[in-house]
Amino acid sequence: MRRVCSVGVAALLAVVCLPAAGSASSLFDFIQIIQNGQQMTRPMAFRPPQSNAFWLVVSSRPTEGEAIALAQSYAPTLGPTLVVHSRNGVFAVVAGTLYQDKAKSNLTTLKELYIIPQDSFLSRGDGLDGLVWMSYQRGASFDFATQPNYLRVVQRLQAAMSKLGLYSGPVDGLIGPTTVKAFRAYLARFDLQPGDVLTDYSLAEIERNAGDGFHSDQERNAARALGFTDAQSFNDARSGGFSSASAFAQAKSMGFMTQRDYEAALSAGFRSRNEYESAQTGGFAAADEYRAALQFGIQTRAELVGYRASGFSDPAAYRDAKQKGFSDKASYDKSEARKLKAARAAATALLSDAETFLKLNPQTSNLVEIAGQAAALNAQVQTDSTDALNSSAQRLSNLLMA
Repeated sequence: MRRVCSVGVAALLAVVCLPAAGSASSLFDFIQIIQNGQQMTRPMAFRPPQSNAFWLVVSSRPTEGEAIALAQSYAPTLGPTLVVHSRNGVFAVVAGTLYQDKAKSNLTTLKELYIIPQDSFLSRGDGLDGLVWMSYQRGASFDFATQPNYLRVVQRLQAAMSKLGLYSGPVDGLIGPTTVKAFRAYLARFDLQPGDVLTDYSLAEIERNAGDGFHSDQERNAARALGFTDAQSFNDARSGGFSSASAFAQAKSMGFMTQRDYEAALSAGFRSRNEYESAQTGGFAAADEYRAALQFGIQTRAELVGYRASGFSDPAAYRDAKQKGFSDKASYDKSEARKLKAARAAATALLSDAETFLKLNPQTSNLVEIAGQAAALNAQVQTDSTDALNSSAQRLSNLLMA
C-alpha cells in the first residue's frame, strides 16, 4: 500500500479528478500529467478512466483514516482499492471499475456471492470529487474483474463447491449463475447464514467444510474428541447411536450402521450384518445354530427344529420325506415299506406273466431280451429300492407288450 505521490501532487489530487475519457488510461497517467506541469481545468466529478466503465463503490467511512483502514482490510479478497472523497463529506472505498456491458449483472452476482457488501453500488463519479489514497501498483489495471486476489477468491469458492459436488463448472474465477446456485446450495446444505461479506477466514472455513463436511470449528472439535475426522462419519455415527469412532469403524466394517444391531449381532456371535439379517429372517437367534443349519442346507430355524426331531440323520432324506408329506422318519419308513411290499408283489406277478408268455410264444423275436430283463427283475425283487424295482418292472412290461 502507498500514498499516491508527493505532498504537492497529493494535495492537488484531493481536489481534482480524472480527465475526460481518452486523455488518460489510468490514474498514473493522470498523475504524470500533473507532475509534468500541464494545465488542467478542475472537472466537476471524479470519473473512471474509461467512459464505458463504472466505479465499484463497496463502502464508505466518515474519516479518511477509517476509510483507508477499511480499504486495506479488503485487500485479501478484493485486491487493490482506492479511497475517494465524496461531495457529502464521507470517504468512499472503491474497488476499481466494472465495464458497462456487464456492470449491473456482475454487481448483482458479486452481492449474491457476498464478495462485496450488499449496499455496494456503481458510480460514474458524479458524487466523488477527489482521490485521497490508493494501493494500485504503477501500470496496474483498474478493472476489478481481472484483479488476482478477487479471481483467487472466486476460484477457491468454485473449488470448494466442486469438492462438495455442488458445482460442475470450470474453476476459472468467472462468476455467473452456476457459481451462485452452487453457493446457495452450500448455504442450504449446511444451514448457514452468510455474513456481511466473504473474508479470508470465512473462505478458509468454507474450504474446511468442503474438506471434512463439518459446519463449524465447534462441531469439528467435538467430532475429533471422539476420534472422527469427517462430518459424514460423525453424523452417521451419532444417528446410529455410536459414541466413538473406533466402535463405529468396527461396526461399519461388518456392515452395521446402528449400535443396537451391532451389539446384538456381536453378543449372538455373528460376523457380519448380512449373516445377522439372514439369520433373523430365518428365525435364528444364535450364530452357531444358524451356521449348523446352513451345513445341513437348512434355511430356517423351524426347519432345523423339525429335522432334529424327525429322526433323520441325512438332511437330504429329511427334505425328500418332507416333499412327500412326512415330518418324521418312522412314518416315512412305514410308508416306504408298504410301497416296497407292493412293488415286490407287482414284480412277482409280472415275472409269472413273463414266464407264461415265453412258454406260449417260444418263437417270439425278442425272446432273449425278455428273458434277460425277467432275470434282472427277479434279482431286484429282494432289493430295498422301490423306485429301482418299479423301473425294472416297467421295462419288462414294455417288452411284453411290444
